[in-house]
Amino acid sequence: MTSLTHIDFLGSFAGFLLKLRKEVFDEVSEGGSRRRHGGRRQDEKEMRNNLGRNRNEYVETPRKNAANAVIALLVLVLSGLVVGIQFFQFEDKANVWLEQQKENSGEFLFTKDILRDFDGSVEGRPIVVCILGSCFNVSAGERFYGKGKHYSCFAGNDGSRAYVTGKFDQDGCIDDLEGLNPGQLITIDGWLKFYHNQTKYKYMGKLVGRYYDTNGEEKEELKTFRKLVAQARHDEIFMKKLPGASKRSFLAHGR
Repeated sequence: MTSLTHIDFLGSFAGFLLKLRKEVFDEVSEGGSRRRHGGRRQDEKEMRNNLGRNRNEYVETPRKNAANAVIALLVLVLSGLVVGIQFFQFEDKANVWLEQQKENSGEFLFTKDILRDFDGSVEGRPIVVCILGSCFNVSAGERFYGKGKHYSCFAGNDGSRAYVTGKFDQDGCIDDLEGLNPGQLITIDGWLKFYHNQTKYKYMGKLVGRYYDTNGEEKEELKTFRKLVAQARHDEIFMKKLPGASKRSFLAHGR
């Protein structure tokens, strides 16, 4: 159901309730009219005595009460419809996007705004975690990544830096790796491989932003990361082969 359909429905339903309110007025007014016709059988003095204030009490008051009840019902229903429309519009945005992305050879290209819709806050929707711009469905790990869980900062987000800093808050769960040492970069690369190798976590696609462009192609920052990791692994292997004295000399001279 599109947003326009929701608005049309809201308008039609509001019209129905207003019509219902008018019918209640008419019915109560008709009842009051019958009371007035019955009063014609009395003489003029009795009508003044019996229908003076009492008519306002027994005719006008029911009319006001009925009208107030209809207005209260109208406000309650319309409020519920507004909340419902907002919910369905939120649902539509994510679901329509998923359908459109299926055309991309099974690989999704997330934006940061779209990615936030998959943070585990909506039951039945995939929980998506991104690392270095690669996105994975981690719904099978809901007890770790679900709303309010220990690693929920990763859900609907690329929190690559937090994998080595342990800062699982809004400021620490970010994709910026500036200032990290080679060993930390290797660790992050290891986490990326972990997600790729986990059969319970399905690869979904890429996040457009720091590491991938709008066509899903690697950007310079990711290429630089791969080069640094490759160099760090090379140095790590090289260091293991060096005897103790040579290793100390190597470190002292900074290679």
